[in-house]
Amino acid sequence: MTSAEKRKSILIWWSTFCWIFIVLFWLIYFSSINSIQPELEEIQANPEVASLSEVFKQLTLDKPWKFASTQDIIVTSQANGRVSKIYYKEWQQVSWWQPVVALSDTIASYKLQVDRAKNSLNRAILSKQQTELQINQQIEQAQLAYENAQNTFETAKRSTELSAKNAEINVSSADVGIDTLKNNFSAAKKGTINYLDTVIDTADKLLWVSQYYEDNLDSWLEVYVWAKDSSLKERAKQELRQLYTKRDHIKEISDTPSSTDELGKATNELDESLKQASNFAWTMVDVMRNSISSVGTLSQAQIDSYISTFQGLQAKSAGILAEYKAKVDAQVSNSWTVAQEQANIWLESTLLQNQDNLFKAEMALKNAKLALDTILENKDIQLDMLSNAIVDAKIAYETALTSYNKLSVRSPVSWVIGEILVSEWQDVWAWTQIFKVSGTKKQQIEVYITSDEYQYLQDDKPVEVVYQDKILTWNIDAISTVADKTNLFKATIQMDTDISLLWDIAKVRFPIKIQENTLLPLDQVKILNDNEWEIKVWDGSWIEKKTIQIKKVWWSFAELKEALPWNLKLVMN
Repeated sequence: MTSAEKRKSILIWWSTFCWIFIVLFWLIYFSSINSIQPELEEIQANPEVASLSEVFKQLTLDKPWKFASTQDIIVTSQANGRVSKIYYKEWQQVSWWQPVVALSDTIASYKLQVDRAKNSLNRAILSKQQTELQINQQIEQAQLAYENAQNTFETAKRSTELSAKNAEINVSSADVGIDTLKNNFSAAKKGTINYLDTVIDTADKLLWVSQYYEDNLDSWLEVYVWAKDSSLKERAKQELRQLYTKRDHIKEISDTPSSTDELGKATNELDESLKQASNFAWTMVDVMRNSISSVGTLSQAQIDSYISTFQGLQAKSAGILAEYKAKVDAQVSNSWTVAQEQANIWLESTLLQNQDNLFKAEMALKNAKLALDTILENKDIQLDMLSNAIVDAKIAYETALTSYNKLSVRSPVSWVIGEILVSEWQDVWAWTQIFKVSGTKKQQIEVYITSDEYQYLQDDKPVEVVYQDKILTWNIDAISTVADKTNLFKATIQMDTDISLLWDIAKVRFPIKIQENTLLPLDQVKILNDNEWEIKVWDGSWIEKKTIQIKKVWWSFAELKEALPWNLKLVMN
């Protein structure tokens, strides 16, 4: 190869290398330019930004609705049924609360519910009246038992005082002539028989041992007396039969014993009969304590009264024959010393017996007072409970009656029947439109709002009504404070213009009340996931992406869980 050819080859190689270098350089340059171009754009761009306050002013609750006349009211059914009667024709005048359409009860049995609720109310009232009467009877019986217990206690006090005095007299005069004792035996016998008669008659009214009481007393007592212990019942009956036999035997004893021995034996038989009757009286106390109380049959007050009675009889037995028997014993033994000793013994026994009798009578008095106080304390509680039951029954009755009255569909105003929307024998359901009444007031817009929307409305500020290319500013005339049965609140915007817009559709913009820096328009938010969204903010030099958490979405804007800084600038997309 010649030198010229070599130079030419080197020149071609060098030229190719330079072109390849130049191409690679520009490729790398443009690649680097493209990689930093977004950042440059963000740095150099002048995005459209707005403060949160400016954004918040654009947020409203928009609700499309129709213009309507306040002259028109659609009356609906409040119950299920069948149209049975239409009382008015279209364009007739109707007065307030006049029935326009009658429904027959075909499904819910409203009349039956009213009758049942009325019966329940009557039963509740009757129950209170009967209970109050029974409680008053219990109070009367308890008061009677308390008075009996007081009398028994006072009698026991007097009896113990008398028996103690007699015992003391007996100590000083144990020696009495035998003839005098024989002459006094008839009185001692009579006193013993009288005591036996009292115990037997009082007990047989409850035990029915004799045929007389089986024929003449009510049978209900058998269920309640001694009901807790059948063995005690049988023992009491057996003791009463024995007491009957003993009384008959005492009656057969001669009124004037012929000898000292006969006087002693007769006196001992009197004393044994008294002891037998006294023990039986104590058995009857146990019998009554084992009885079951029942209002209207054998009340607790009656039981307590019988207990007090038998306790008094048991206490009374000690003083009937003791002094006389001590004198007889002294004469029979023919020993003054023995008579004195017996009199002293009898004095000590009498004092002990008196102490025991007084204690029992006092306990019976306290129990009777406690029973009376308990009934009086519980009276108001029981009557209050029954009064509450009456109130509940009244509420149930009024509720049922209200449902029944819904079968009459009435006019809510004194206007004109505009249109009858049903026909006779037509089946209707709750909320079925029945008729329309018309009046003469201005036009208005009625907007229904959910409970969630209701809490964000500012009802004290004007609203904008957007109609075609017009924006009308009106005030909210009224807004309900309680939701209807569909859980909606009604806002009424009263028109203050004579423009006829009836039935045309408009959009009502309500201003909302919420913390400004917790709301963002939905079109300015990018969804990342269910809980996290993204916004763009401007710090004056560049655009920053900020992650936010959404609490809830409202119409065209999102409510944040946490408020944003008040001075934050939002990049408008």
